[in-house]
Amino acid sequence: SGPIQSSKEEVWQGNNFSNSIFHLQKLQVLWLGGNIELTGELPNSIGQLEYLELLSLVDCNFFGTIPTSLANLTRLISLDLSYNNFEGPIPQIFSNFSQLQFIDFSNTQLTGPIPSSITGLPNLQFLNLGSNSINGTIPPSLFHLVNLTYLDLSSNNLSDTVELDTFAKLEYLDSLDLSKSGLSLTTTNSTPSSFRNITTLRLSSCNINKIPEFLKTRMELFEALDLSNNHLDEDLNPLCCHQSLIYLDL
Repeated sequence: SGPIQSSKEEVWQGNNFSNSIFHLQKLQVLWLGGNIELTGELPNSIGQLEYLELLSLVDCNFFGTIPTSLANLTRLISLDLSYNNFEGPIPQIFSNFSQLQFIDFSNTQLTGPIPSSITGLPNLQFLNLGSNSINGTIPPSLFHLVNLTYLDLSSNNLSDTVELDTFAKLEYLDSLDLSKSGLSLTTTNSTPSSFRNITTLRLSSCNINKIPEFLKTRMELFEALDLSNNHLDEDLNPLCCHQSLIYLDL
């Protein structure tokens, strides 16, 4: 899935995969999602489809490393490789992706750090790297993704201590999930005006010992809040002011 729909020449889910697809060099949308019988390594020849705007391989059975030839697909708006068996690090392939808005690499087996090139995308709105084995620290350039509305780094092996309010620099964030990411979050600098657009905040297992200040004063927008498996030792009554909450896990 992705942020765009198209009636252009497409290969829809359910079709049988063939290397001859890579001869369709004017193809703009390639959607193979849900074909669990698609297995093996993703061929480097996918980089020949340089007119692609949407590539979705969600919930297939590809394995091996992500081919570096994806760097040729600079017209991409949406890239979804989630729910596969890719392994190894995310390659540095995003330097020239000025139009990319949507990246979902979740639920694969990726390792290594978050590459700096993935945090230099000026139009990125959706970034999901959850449920991998990504390690290292948060690149400072991540906080320059000024158009980001969705960020999921959950269930990884990151090793960093970060002030939660640093993520508030992403002022359009609607959903943030750092649960079980390996991050330790401090909340000492949280202000009542932080995270003005957030509706979903998941911070399970982030070594938090103090409720962020903005959670004590904000009573609108919030729909889902997860602060479970932390070290909170203060009055939780302020959280009861969030009358819009649909999901609360403490």
